[in-house]
Amino acid sequence: RISEAELMTYVVARVAPEYPAMAKQMKLTGKVEVDVYLDADGKVEKVESVKGNMILFSAAQRAVKQWKFKPVKVGAEPGKVVG
Repeated sequence: RISEAELMTYVVARVAPEYPAMAKQMKLTGKVEVDVYLDADGKVEKVESVKGNMILFSAAQRAVKQWKFKPVKVGAEPGKVVG
């Protein structure tokens, strides 16, 4: 597990989440917290909800799955991490 700050240093490309139509209708706002699981190549394997509204989480999950990361070294070799 690495911190959010450390994880963000490995981001190469981000995709912003689209605000869900249902959230607009319900006037939902807020933040979501997610755990991002990366493989040894820096590819997003999965995104899990930690905290926040599930409607907003779905949009965040779709966006973060498209993010690109540099491989994260675990010791001397690239490895799987969660952040």
